This record gives sequence, C-alpha cells and structure tokens, in this order.
Amino acid sequence: MKENKLEIKLKDSDFETLLITCFFYVDEIYKLLEHLTKRPGTKPSFSDSEVITLKLTEQMFTDSEKAWHGFIRKNYRSLFPKLVSLSRYHRRSKSLFRLVELMRQVMFNSMGLDTEYWHIMDSIPVPVCLYARASRNTRFSEEFEVDKDTLYGYCASKKMKIYGFKLHMMDTLRGVPAHFVLAPAAYHDVDVAPELVETYRQGIGIGTDKGYVGLAKKLLDPGAVRLIIPPKKNQINTLTAFEKWFLAKYRRIIETAGSCLAEQFNLQYTRAKSKWGLISRVTAKLASFTLAVYLNFLMGQPLLNIKELVF
Repeated sequence: MKENKLEIKLKDSDFETLLITCFFYVDEIYKLLEHLTKRPGTKPSFSDSEVITLKLTEQMFTDSEKAWHGFIRKNYRSLFPKLVSLSRYHRRSKSLFRLVELMRQVMFNSMGLDTEYWHIMDSIPVPVCLYARASRNTRFSEEFEVDKDTLYGYCASKKMKIYGFKLHMMDTLRGVPAHFVLAPAAYHDVDVAPELVETYRQGIGIGTDKGYVGLAKKLLDPGAVRLIIPPKKNQINTLTAFEKWFLAKYRRIIETAGSCLAEQFNLQYTRAKSKWGLISRVTAKLASFTLAVYLNFLMGQPLLNIKELVF
C-alpha cells in the first residue's frame, strides 16, 4: 500500500476532521480489498467504507452502538447523508468483520511491523456478562460449542473472576497486535499459545510471562521460534542477561497496549449477545486500535500515544 504522510496533527483538530481522515484511509485500504466483497445486486448507497469508518471510530469513543449511531445522525449527517437505520448498520458492520480483519492486517503490514522478529505474548480477559449472572447465560457455550464450565475463568493480574473468554495476543515490541486467538476463559495460556504461535509464522522470537512455562514441549516444532520464558520461583533461573533485560523492558509495553485496549477501547465491555457479535466486536476493537496506531505512524508520532490522538 502506498504511504501518504499525514501532515496535520489530529489531536489539535476537531472531531469532524478526525472522521474525514479516518474515512479517507479506511476507503483507501478498502479499495485494495474491494474485489473480496462482490455481492449480487446494486451497490448500497451507504458504502462499506462508510460503515467500517463509523464502526472503527465508534470503538474509539463509546461502547454503545445505539448512542454512537444517534450521535452521528444528529450531529454529522452532512458527512454521512445516506446513513442507514441502526438495525441495518448493526447487521452490515457485523457482516463485514472478516474484511475488517484483513484491513487491520494491511495497516499492520504498511507500518513494516510484519517483518519484526521479536514479539511479546499475553492474554486479556473478555467477559460476556457479569459473573453473578453467568449461571443464566448459556448462549455462548452453545454457539461456541464448548462446555459451559470452560467459560468460568480467573484473571490473576486483576484478581477477578470472569465469565467469558480471554483474548490471547502476540504483539510486536512496539505494542501493536500482530496475531490473536479468542479462547474460553478457563483455558490456560500455555494451552492456547501453540495455536497462537503455529498459525502465525516461523522464525520469530517470543517473550512471555511465567504462565507459559512448558510451552516448548507443546509446540510441534519448538525450533521454529525462540522463546524467552521467565522461570517459576521453584525453578532455576537460566535466563541470560539479555533475556532478563528484554523481559523487563518490553513486558511494560504490552501491558500498556493491553490497558489501552481494555480501558479506552472497552475490550472488557463488548455488549455482545452472540458468538457472531462477540467475534465481530473484538475484531472491530483491534482494527480500531490499529487504525489509531496507523494514524500516529503517518504523523510521525509515538504509536501508542492514542489517548492524545482521540481522547
């Protein structure tokens, strides 16, 4: 994708400028992938690019699709004169989630992050309802075809019980998700990690926390990646000076990215009511995060300075 230097500083601009800028880059990327969206009949008057732009910017500001749609209809109808109804916007944004993920990958690759060697792996809780209401929630276990008990989990970093899933991510050292897997909350990190690693690419280095001890034994080809895993308290510390320095420095970066996704992009409050809704919203939040990072990249700003960009 051809890079266009973004000269303006969006943090000093108004909200309308941000919407127009997001639409410009979303539409540019969409055109690269438009051939994948062939559908019968005439083109919709409210374009896919407009739907995706609103869906990605929505994640930056609110967790309420209804409130966001009403806000745009009331204040920015001039930018989106063919805005569809809320129900239609909801259906179309969900149906485009596979394309949204491809667009995320295009932005990721355009920043040259796909060639990085080192990565950091971690997981973030994604509850689907309050823990107290979990006993009445059966839809997710049925639609994901998993035992209901596997959705009961515990987040050690937040010291909280959750009912739902965990988003397992492999980030670059700059804090941008390269690859991810959504798995039931009860699944241990080390059991999900092989799928995360083996569906990405070989020839990379990965740093983790103590929860991934024993990962090498679970990989089909342990020699395809270099692992840096801190030992548990009852194990001998065999890390080199470089490995200790690496984990101490870069673990903080992925924690910053995870905090941004959880708090600013409301990853822990998806409002999803179904499997399709959950997957599409998690995908949209990651793509929205990457879009914000991409705009910072184009402006020559630190990639994770997202709060200054849109908040």
